[in-house]
Amino acid sequence: MAQWMNRIGELIEDKVPQVRNYVTIEGEQSTLPQRRWTAAAAEKPAVEKPLVASSPYGLKRKLDVALISMINGENMSLTESDAWSKVYALCEISLTNFSGNMTIEATLQQKSYIMFMEQDDRSFNPTLFFSGNSFGFHVFDRTGLRRFVAQLSATSSPKHILRILGCLFFGRPATVGYDETIRSESGRAKEIYHDKKWWTVGRELHKSESFVGRSTKCWTVSREEDGGRKTLVLKDTWASTSHAETEPNILRRIRDENINQGRSLPQFHSWSRVDVPISNNEVDSAGRLLMTSDSTSRRSPRDSSTPGQADPDQSSHDHCRLLFGPVVYPLSCFVNLKDLVGIFFDVVQGMFSYLSLYTFC
Repeated sequence: MAQWMNRIGELIEDKVPQVRNYVTIEGEQSTLPQRRWTAAAAEKPAVEKPLVASSPYGLKRKLDVALISMINGENMSLTESDAWSKVYALCEISLTNFSGNMTIEATLQQKSYIMFMEQDDRSFNPTLFFSGNSFGFHVFDRTGLRRFVAQLSATSSPKHILRILGCLFFGRPATVGYDETIRSESGRAKEIYHDKKWWTVGRELHKSESFVGRSTKCWTVSREEDGGRKTLVLKDTWASTSHAETEPNILRRIRDENINQGRSLPQFHSWSRVDVPISNNEVDSAGRLLMTSDSTSRRSPRDSSTPGQADPDQSSHDHCRLLFGPVVYPLSCFVNLKDLVGIFFDVVQGMFSYLSLYTFC
């Protein structure tokens, strides 16, 4: 199966040699690494098959077929501890027809969950399955459900299959599920683009192990500015679209009304929705890369009547970032009971701004 899909990719690249060219979010021309499907992990002896995820819980799953990068004409190795961080997309194969196969979908979701945990720059996860005589395409995102399912026949839908494989082989990182505003190493964030600046990631403060909902991650970030090195906290979250601006509005009000004066409350710096490019090379009249706000609604099914698709009434989630300070000790590091009570008192005082925000607006 891997050889068959790779042959399709090779034929496309032979016909269109520039297909791997794209424009970065900073407006620079770049070239994608070659991507190839591999079944090497599934071909190992049984005792070596499962790839261990570093978090959470040391989950172990084997890869049937995985899409990875090539370096110097060779596939990247999947034998190291960071193997899951190298996987672009998944493919599962079963001889059982999809209508009678109840496990393939759960398997894809479990492996997608591991990929989300192992890749800080993962926004959604594309997965393929060949089940009996059916070909399917799932996209798992922060709703925790598939947002689009296409059950296709290899004989009746060759154009659809070619388009899907073409996107996986030659789509820019954002097209195959990556957040291009995060630069990572072995799956862990090293730099994050926010407020038109690159921030250097320090330490991870919090990471949600939830597949569904906000999926919040927090890091300390820093950069050199005129007054010296500034260190703040960056919060990355998939907030419900209807409440995406609630938290930044509260922090703005705390700042604007000087409520945090003399209290241990966070100080607002900036907030924004995360933008993603919509194609490899499309630019506007000014030559800027065309971008749009990242949201799970971008991957919602257009035809809600299609069987097996996600609930069209499910609320969407917007990808947002909040930058605030100062960087201090966690709540668990209180010195004495008086210190702890004082912290709770400050929190209660800060909540008055939250209540008044909705009482008088």
